[in-house]
Amino acid sequence: MTSVTSYMEEQMSTWPLQQAKARLSELVQECAIEPQLISLRGKERVIVMSIEDYEKIIRQKGDLVTFMQNSPLMGLEELDFERDKSLSREVKF
Repeated sequence: MTSVTSYMEEQMSTWPLQQAKARLSELVQECAIEPQLISLRGKERVIVMSIEDYEKIIRQKGDLVTFMQNSPLMGLEELDFERDKSLSREVKF
């Protein structure tokens, strides 16, 4: 199964925090090309992106189908979702 984080790692450059601080200008320039991932003590913590990418995200409107079709995970066959086939629960009135 492919996680969102592993998909993102394949698409983004990862910067350890100390390297990001030391090379901030370069990191900002790279954000114009694609979002950048910053890690702290080996754990992914922050995604830095251009203002244009951010504005696209916050201004997106549409229905659920359109949202799902535009997902970066669209077309990945490794994702396996299973539906819970248990019977519905009893409700007491």
